[in-house]
Amino acid sequence: MADVRRRPALCGKKSRHEDEDVRFTIPQKKLGEGDKGAIGYMGGKHSGRLRRLAVVVFAWLLASAFWGAGCARQAPASPSAGGGEASPASPAPADVRPPAGENRLAVRVGILPTIDAFPLVVAERTGAFTRRGIEVTLVPFQSASERDSAFLAGQIDGMVSDLVAASLLRGSGKDVRVTVALMEASPETRTFALLGSPRVAWPDPLTPEALRGRQVAMSQNSVVEYVGDRFLERLGVAPREVVKSWVPKMPDRMTMLAEGNVDAAVLPEPLATLAERRGARVLVDDRGNNLTHAVLVFSGPFLAENSRAMEGFFAALREAVDTLNASPERYRRDFVESARVPQELEATYTVPRFPLPAPPPRQEIEDVLAWLRGKDLLSTEVTPDMLLAPGFGSR
Repeated sequence: MADVRRRPALCGKKSRHEDEDVRFTIPQKKLGEGDKGAIGYMGGKHSGRLRRLAVVVFAWLLASAFWGAGCARQAPASPSAGGGEASPASPAPADVRPPAGENRLAVRVGILPTIDAFPLVVAERTGAFTRRGIEVTLVPFQSASERDSAFLAGQIDGMVSDLVAASLLRGSGKDVRVTVALMEASPETRTFALLGSPRVAWPDPLTPEALRGRQVAMSQNSVVEYVGDRFLERLGVAPREVVKSWVPKMPDRMTMLAEGNVDAAVLPEPLATLAERRGARVLVDDRGNNLTHAVLVFSGPFLAENSRAMEGFFAALREAVDTLNASPERYRRDFVESARVPQELEATYTVPRFPLPAPPPRQEIEDVLAWLRGKDLLSTEVTPDMLLAPGFGSR
């Protein structure tokens, strides 16, 4: 008799072997003289039995076809676990989400190996961006000129910069927008310092006369020159009363300072701390009296096209700052690597506290613009409102 190895599954339910073949095995007699075999032989004394067997098999096949057609009518086409596609005419179920990576915002941000970019590094490494559906690529550059060139060419969407560089780009006609400040000086943290060479006998207390006529190393038409001018004014010295020596590379500036090739130099952290440890004298710094912020800038069109998704970007950045400030020592190794802290400072340099993401003060922007106008560096009029991103009103 027929041996049915598997029954058809009920509609909507799968049997344990649903993907296996259905087989029928019918025992056959050994063929001999006058014996036509069990299959196809409808005569003889077994004809009635064989007819009943044929009827059973036919009925089973008919029922299988009926149940299969019924299931096909009831179940709409859907992607299979093996990667099949749904019919284009069939709408996707409401609870089906797109695959990971689909419809995600991709953001490319240029960074330098500096302290102020570290909150972005933390946000990227802790997954704060990806949890909000944003794929952020941090693109490293070795110089500000390379970073700015990539931004102008559209190779990056945004960059960690400063108000001087952003204002110059805006003045040249580039639609660049300042969003939030990433780093600022505080009573516990400095970002810049004006240091005197250890080869110079500086009076104590320092007098304006001790600085007048001195050679001061800095980079031209940059945030370093802006900070240097404000430092000199704070010490009672007009910027024109010193000899500015243009040294764009920070390590060269520090070396010239140590060797006495210049009398003083403006250096950012952590090089300012390194120079101080090696004998340079801090003439003035911005600790407790912030002069300028490191800022995160994006192209205007990019922000306009992705304003909704960028809300998640800044939420992730805020999360990273909170996480970092709560446990700064936990991120020391990453900080040392990202900011390129000199080896002799790796164990002792303090991981700074970072400000929560917020626009820079309007007064600071106005002061930077006034300085640029005084040096005739703006070819067109630039105002704080032209510089700040819409929706990022200044403090």
